[in-house]
Amino acid sequence: DDQIKEMFGDIADVIEKPKTTWADGEMTYDDMLSRIMGILRERHSELMGGSKRIVLRPPHVTREGSKKTAFTNFMEICKDLRRDHEHVLAYLLSELGATGSID
Repeated sequence: DDQIKEMFGDIADVIEKPKTTWADGEMTYDDMLSRIMGILRERHSELMGGSKRIVLRPPHVTREGSKKTAFTNFMEICKDLRRDHEHVLAYLLSELGATGSID
């Protein structure tokens, strides 16, 4: 009991003493999920993320010669995503099944 309170803090009472039990068949997984999300939203609203969304500008892609393609605003998009450009490049090339580099 003390370990649960230490791990989960002020939501430990919900975990320890549910109003109904799963075995009763009265509370579904969705019910429990809604309940815990409601408690978290109520007690720790700063952790819930809110309605903050990232709006990305569209990529500017141009042809360079007959075989190469250039992604001209790649660094700006990485900055908007707040991700390291090497990581984004590795992901993008992996997803596209292509090779590439930053010049």
